[in-house]
Amino acid sequence: KIDILWFDGSLPAPRNPKAPRLTQQEIRQLQPGIVIIPRYFNHGDYITFEGPQLKTDKRPNGWAEWCTTWTYGWDYQAGPFFSDGFILGNLAQARSLGINMLLGIGPDAQGELSPVAYQNMAILATWMKANRPAVIGANPLPQGESANVPATASGSVRYLFAIPPYKRKDYAHDSDRLPLTDATLILHGLPAPPRSVLLLGDGKPVAHAFKDGVLTIHLPRARRTPLPDVVAVQLNPSNPPPPGRP
Repeated sequence: KIDILWFDGSLPAPRNPKAPRLTQQEIRQLQPGIVIIPRYFNHGDYITFEGPQLKTDKRPNGWAEWCTTWTYGWDYQAGPFFSDGFILGNLAQARSLGINMLLGIGPDAQGELSPVAYQNMAILATWMKANRPAVIGANPLPQGESANVPATASGSVRYLFAIPPYKRKDYAHDSDRLPLTDATLILHGLPAPPRSVLLLGDGKPVAHAFKDGVLTIHLPRARRTPLPDVVAVQLNPSNPPPPGRP
């Protein structure tokens, strides 16, 4: 069983123009349930983005994937690797739009990755232990809600990302990171004050104010890290959010 057919661009035309080619319909007859990327047939089961920057700020209609790299190419490279804060910031941006992110790292001839790759993976794994609910299984904010930063929703919880700033929006390394400052995170469209506002990194409350459906969160610089800091907003279950897409 083949689950996905991933074309990297279009195949060259055969020398014999009468040579038979499989159509999407024939592929699906051979493999019912297969997922096909649109790059070859110009239509498929999901939208694909590629590059150091996500080329949309809109939620796609249907499945979507953003493939990008941790270094300057898809082949094996010992480094330099882009900043972990930059990579996780990209993940937060993608998930806030309901887009999956595919992060590419090329192996060497023996199938091994650069030692730096494993070091960076360990950093991301530690971040995931605390912040996993904000990106895995979470969706964009429901209709009627918005935020001034990337944000996701899961049930009655809203997750807001304070992403570290960088000098550049693509190919950012640690040397491009700007000094951290106090962050103000704003969530619009809540029907009532939240039950709690916590920083996932340490599990402690974060100062906030609520007025006219707007929640303003003040995250001081002293509590921020070089990686995206996630604030979890637990809504009051007695005042559910307005109906809309999850």
